[in-house]
Amino acid sequence: MMDVPGRQTGQECPIRHGDRPGSVGRGASDAARALMHSHLRDLPRRRAHSEGVARAMNDLYASAHPTVRVVAIAAGLVHDIGYGTVRTGLHSLDGATALEGTPLQFLAPLVAWHSTAAQESATRGIPIEVPQPEDPRMRAALWIADFSTSPTGRPIAPVDRIVDIRERYAPDSPVIAALDAGMADFIAALRLWGRHGEADAVGAADT
Repeated sequence: MMDVPGRQTGQECPIRHGDRPGSVGRGASDAARALMHSHLRDLPRRRAHSEGVARAMNDLYASAHPTVRVVAIAAGLVHDIGYGTVRTGLHSLDGATALEGTPLQFLAPLVAWHSTAAQESATRGIPIEVPQPEDPRMRAALWIADFSTSPTGRPIAPVDRIVDIRERYAPDSPVIAALDAGMADFIAALRLWGRHGEADAVGAADT
């Protein structure tokens, strides 16, 4: 477990995503933003969405240790870079691959498994050969931030975001199949963060 300045001996900080702990610091969010702009330079809506997800992650981790908050913000910025580096067609996996060899490689598990990646992997038959995130709370936070941010980067209620996704993809799309398969897990993620009203709204809309 990585030591974090200001924490007492024996306290843990949930940052164990890879072998590059030196990259976690004030510059990590700047590096993530630069990487996001590089990979999504031709996708302005994806950039706007990513900036919005980063803001949502900052809000979720507003009271966390600064090092943890920086990781959360950086994860929000790079979670969708796979849309600009298409290899397999599973954007979460392509994004994780794009992080290999960079100072932000430690974020690969969060990117690879964000939101409905597990369900979409099964639907598309594309395995994710990246370890799962060791911090389930941050994985849940990234899903919540993703589903609380519109395609243009504005805050949106999760239930409305789900409607938006359904409107933008064909009913037989792997994205919709993954969305349907992941609803119970998303509701659990909302409850993990104490967002019970949103969880109830999503559950009611999904019935």
